[in-house]
Amino acid sequence: ILNEYKASHLYEIQSGNISLSDDPDRQTQLSLPDKCWSVYDGTDDGNRALKYLYDRGVDDYLIDKHNIKYVGNISGNPYRNMVIIPSYDMFGNLNYFSGRDYTGRKDFNKKNPRVEKTEIVFNENLINWYEPVTLVEGPFDHIVTPNSIPLLGKVINEEYLVYKILKQKTKNTVNIMLDSDAYGSALKC
Repeated sequence: ILNEYKASHLYEIQSGNISLSDDPDRQTQLSLPDKCWSVYDGTDDGNRALKYLYDRGVDDYLIDKHNIKYVGNISGNPYRNMVIIPSYDMFGNLNYFSGRDYTGRKDFNKKNPRVEKTEIVFNENLINWYEPVTLVEGPFDHIVTPNSIPLLGKVINEEYLVYKILKQKTKNTVNIMLDSDAYGSALKC
């Protein structure tokens, strides 16, 4: 039944109950940033982005599996010099993405779209709900951890769609693998 409601792309889950949304803004499609390219394009910027990914332990298989892209050194682009990790819902529609600077800037190293994080399941299209699921903090943790969902932070509670779906669908183990600074948050999950 959950899949039927989600297929409408107009669903909401509130207090554990599933209902269709009448909100027309729910129908708005997110898109990747302008000038988003393959890290394999052979340009200097593409090679820098690719090296950044390799240095983080992300290999070609994971780059392809997660459709990782980059935005080059384009003046005025808010995602300038960033690797872009897209997220897709269970139907293959883009529902979020995360940008990470590949140049080493300390002042501005990540940027995400203005999407309510509580309402998405990052890369839901890759989750096997019949196997143990691992909750991790961010996209880079996710792409190297099989069958994982990034929380896009350190907290999850009843407001998160991930929480509601895990409660309804998962009869298996849910592992929580957060960074050491999130120990207190993990205990609250």
